[in-house]
Amino acid sequence: MNLLFAEVKLGERTINWAYNGRLDMHFEGYYHWHQHCEILFIHEGTGSVIVNQQTYDIRSGMLFLFPPYKLHRVYMKAGPENPYIRTSIHFDQNIVMHNLTEFPSRQAYFKKLWQGHIGATVFDLSGVIEQIEHCLYSFNKSKATFEDESEEENTFLFLQLLSIIRDADTDGSYNSYSKDMAKPVFYSEMIMRWIEEHYAEEVTLDRIAEYVHLSKFYAARIFRDETGSSIGEYLTVRRIRQACRLLHTTDLSVEQIGIKVGLPSPPYFIQLFKKAIGTTPLKYRKNN
Repeated sequence: MNLLFAEVKLGERTINWAYNGRLDMHFEGYYHWHQHCEILFIHEGTGSVIVNQQTYDIRSGMLFLFPPYKLHRVYMKAGPENPYIRTSIHFDQNIVMHNLTEFPSRQAYFKKLWQGHIGATVFDLSGVIEQIEHCLYSFNKSKATFEDESEEENTFLFLQLLSIIRDADTDGSYNSYSKDMAKPVFYSEMIMRWIEEHYAEEVTLDRIAEYVHLSKFYAARIFRDETGSSIGEYLTVRRIRQACRLLHTTDLSVEQIGIKVGLPSPPYFIQLFKKAIGTTPLKYRKNN
């Protein structure tokens, strides 16, 4: 299992910039979260993004904004003939907010994007793809010009992106992605939502299969086909994510937290937590 908490170390920088990254092979991704915001723009490729018990079909021109600590997974069906090409921007949302002080309308819009939405903010920008491609290309070119990071250039990038996104957000819902555009993912979403309600209990494939009225074999297969992961992997991720939240926000003991997330055996809970996060629950609480 990859580490679920994928820490992004910005150091003295405002953003971590990865332009036009390319993959020519199948990319299953993994469930994870960051302590900062992330913007993901799809230049080319097909696949799906799983976030907040929903699966979004993605294609060229899609833009995702993941708020801090939002669990998500990118699952791309890539190959030499259909590469996965994306630009990702991890950034300190608080510094961006500060830098937008002189632009109050865009500052307010940005705040709603990363604070006011339940899941990811998802935009289909295929209609203005040339505009956003030019914006990203120009910023990448400017980074080669300036030896040190330029806050002026960073701010200009976000001003441009926010203008493009706001123009696409015609109904003010902070989400221009229509579920009508997506492939049906009914069963996997049902299973994820059932897990959301029952992860603190003893969970069996029999219970899940009974809920979705499928055989155990077919329920497991369709979940993997639609999300790229197993039901067991998703269940573990959801439990560990909740354990991290409780370690952050409560004084409950490790044993009590394990029970609350459906992992009542302390040794097993600690072992699973360390495998997923890279440290023990107590050290995680101390460091965070």
